[in-house]
Amino acid sequence: MKNLIPNTNLLTIDSREVAEMMEKRHTDLLRDIKTFSSYLASSIERRFALNEFWQKSSYTDSIGRTLKCYLITKKGCEFIAHKMTGRKGAIFTATYINRFHEMEQALKTGMLPQRHEIVKKTYRGKLVMSVVDMASLLNTAYYNIYGLLKNNNINYTVLKSRDMVGFKRENQGKIDPFITNMIIIDQMQAYRLAKCERCNQAVFEALKDYFGEFKREIPMVVDVDNKQLVEYIQEVRNYIVAMNVILDTLGQYQTEQDFNERENTLSHVVGNLFGKVHSFKRTTKKLIPAPAGLLL
Repeated sequence: MKNLIPNTNLLTIDSREVAEMMEKRHTDLLRDIKTFSSYLASSIERRFALNEFWQKSSYTDSIGRTLKCYLITKKGCEFIAHKMTGRKGAIFTATYINRFHEMEQALKTGMLPQRHEIVKKTYRGKLVMSVVDMASLLNTAYYNIYGLLKNNNINYTVLKSRDMVGFKRENQGKIDPFITNMIIIDQMQAYRLAKCERCNQAVFEALKDYFGEFKREIPMVVDVDNKQLVEYIQEVRNYIVAMNVILDTLGQYQTEQDFNERENTLSHVVGNLFGKVHSFKRTTKKLIPAPAGLLL
């Protein structure tokens, strides 16, 4: 079983998954574990076996790099949980206890945990899929999906706070009440990810069953050829050129009076630039259907 440390009976959770449970960056958790290890290793009164808490490991990311991670035991999770307080600490404790319980039951029965059940969910009336659901389809860990989305420049939506509350209300009984945030993707984003990963036909069939027949929506984009936008961009560029010229002169030897005059001119140009940008932000942009072949 891959969740066991070799030559031991210790079940573990990948530090990437633990970081996700903690709502913490993986790099920050790695730094904390390194600090904790140095404390335990420096103890004179007692000797601690670090592999009872965690063990160094590695993984290969989606672009082929070998990166560091840890295999964290139940005792290690307990150690980390003691450093957390309040709501986050309570949720993390409940989450890792449930996770280890699942693995212990699987070990006792000799059966793998049941495949994650994918239940249709909507966000503001539109069908969406969570990264956990997508990970189940691609037979990978859910934290890998986030990396795949970023590496393939695929948009996604992070739900938290009020958005997450609304999402739970919209999908009553379908979301674990302990979950405080979630990454979701829509039909187009799910298909793009499956295509980028060159998934087999079974994955596309599963996406079709979930979302229905794929109908590519033509997104609306800002018309970059309209006269108003072209003129605005040119004016902004002119201001930037003027600013660079003034900045060059400020770097030269000159009288205090000349310096102050040029500084005032720079301030005037910057003010005009900000005024122009602020004014244009309030204008209604002309939208057109995305040109054929444009990848968004």
